Amino acid sequence: VLAGGFGSAVLELLAREGMTNVMVRRLGIRDEFVEHATQAELRSLHGLDEEGILRAAKEMLEQSR
Repeated sequence: VLAGGFGSAVLELLAREGMTNVMVRRLGIRDEFVEHATQAELRSLHGLDEEGILRAAKEMLEQSR
């Protein structure tokens, strides 16, 4: 879950340590009803499969240029 998940904890830690110039993109499932599907289908739907994670990483690299 994105809200209150691991990524949120990382962002809180970075802020507490004054590391506000670090680019972080949280990946996860929004806090909403999730359709029934296989684990692979759900990962793909929410961008948590290999392709989705690579896409997110490439987008972050492009934004940092």
